[in-house]
Amino acid sequence: MSNINTPDLHVLSALKGEPAQRCLILDLASKLAAESMSKESLDTKLFFHSDCHEGGYAKQSPALIAFMREFSQLNPSYPLDPVYTSKSMFAIFNAMKEGAWPYHRTLFIHTGGLQGWRGYSKDTNPYACS
Repeated sequence: MSNINTPDLHVLSALKGEPAQRCLILDLASKLAAESMSKESLDTKLFFHSDCHEGGYAKQSPALIAFMREFSQLNPSYPLDPVYTSKSMFAIFNAMKEGAWPYHRTLFIHTGGLQGWRGYSKDTNPYACS
């Protein structure tokens, strides 16, 4: 983000509290950018999607559960965790379906969290081995 030629950065947070997250990321990015970009310029490249939390930490809607099952069947080598990344990927897929995602190429950074499946039974974990 600290270079003028850097593409847009979208943060799809599975947590509530978008204003604080946005502020923290902008502060860190402006420190990295030093004098190459102003905080205001960085702010035009940073987009927050704060509606991805599905009701809060570790909460799942029926639509999210269905998405996780379908995603696991179509992409068995790319597991998503039930707490964070599944919600972010779900939001991107929904935006694409609605025509609201303006990008042809997207880099999705999986931030971990797969250990979250340990708290789920095998019948609810779409990645569990039979």
